[in-house]
Amino acid sequence: IINIFKYPTQTQNLPSIIIKEGKILAESLQKNNLSQGWLANKLKEMGIHDASQVLLASLAPDGSLYVDLKGN
Repeated sequence: IINIFKYPTQTQNLPSIIIKEGKILAESLQKNNLSQGWLANKLKEMGIHDASQVLLASLAPDGSLYVDLKGN
């Protein structure tokens, strides 16, 4: 979406996908000022030891992390 009028867009309130089909989306982490270390710690807190176990992980605008595991 190109916003030439500098008005806020709805995309600012959408979650950011940070893992898709077991692959960490480094660019998305960077856009949210997060590191892979931060993500690894959060996953470990949830009992997930490897991103390959994750089907989809997204970061909500409020900072909440949503994780959907493969096979669930």
